[in-house]
Amino acid sequence: MIVDQYNVHGLVSLRVRRRRRTWADSFLDSTFAHYRVEPTAEDVDIDVEVGPFEADLAGTLSVDGRWWVAPGRVVYDSRLKVGRWRTEIAGLDGDRLRVRIASNTPARVVFPGETIYSLLRLSLARRGHLLLHGPAVTSGGRAVLLAARSGTGKTITAVNFARRGWGFMGDDSAILTAQGVRSFIVPFNLRFTYDVQRLLGIRFGRRKRAEIVLKRCLSAATLGYINLFSRIDPADVFGGRLVDAAPLAAVYLLVQGAETRVSDPRPVEPFAESVLINTLFEADQLRAMLLAYRYGNPGSPLATLWDEAREALRRRLAGCLCRRVVVPARYGPDVFDTIRSRAEADLAGEAPP
Repeated sequence: MIVDQYNVHGLVSLRVRRRRRTWADSFLDSTFAHYRVEPTAEDVDIDVEVGPFEADLAGTLSVDGRWWVAPGRVVYDSRLKVGRWRTEIAGLDGDRLRVRIASNTPARVVFPGETIYSLLRLSLARRGHLLLHGPAVTSGGRAVLLAARSGTGKTITAVNFARRGWGFMGDDSAILTAQGVRSFIVPFNLRFTYDVQRLLGIRFGRRKRAEIVLKRCLSAATLGYINLFSRIDPADVFGGRLVDAAPLAAVYLLVQGAETRVSDPRPVEPFAESVLINTLFEADQLRAMLLAYRYGNPGSPLATLWDEAREALRRRLAGCLCRRVVVPARYGPDVFDTIRSRAEADLAGEAPP
């Protein structure tokens, strides 16, 4: 049995057990590598076993033929393109989650970013922490959170901040706690349509360049059906600028529009709702699973999870600068310069220019 264990800032612990390791498992191995620790016999918050299993569906309630729920337990099927996998989660109304995942080989590339992300988000939320969809960067020991939908420019913005000497806390997500922001460092998932080397200011080796060319060919041959990303470890690029924790000073919600524009400070009340919805868009598997589970278990404590998350987010954004930033579809240096100048002024306590 292969055992890998992870601990994310002491907030949540994860153990993954597998009967064997395949080429597709490199995606799982690299996704949470920044938080890998030596395996122990102690209990963890999320205990995952990957491999074939027979789910006991006796006494469960079937929901839409895809979800089977019982008190404390849910079984469900997932698919993404050619990936297929089944997940069983026990302990939903307890302190620890016991999980089994059976998948085909393509799904081993997918479920780390789908199912395991959902488990982390759920486990963190039950402990009062929020895994938000948006990276954070720091200057002078304080953080600016960049919440945004996929494709809006959050990765480019965070990377550009890091290239100009700011602290880097990840390019996709950040964890918001009562004490401030904690990093969530996972590999960059950069589309090969970007000039990745120019974006990161580095030169890839021959193997990585060949990989990007092959991904372009695969996308073209499948008319875009298979569109893989380039995965790059942030520690290889910004190792000296990775930051684990910082108090939150400002939150920028990036949205697409015709031209770059930064709003005046927004009231926390509606702004926090938009930031939460931005994250829920990314948590569609978790949202669907919780709806199915609550359908069969309406008295579950999980019924109020998002209400509690909303209130926690409102409290933690109180006292922070909240701004809406319009980003055009064509992201150029002038877009980043506008965001950077506003962030520098906000952290310095200066009035808008």
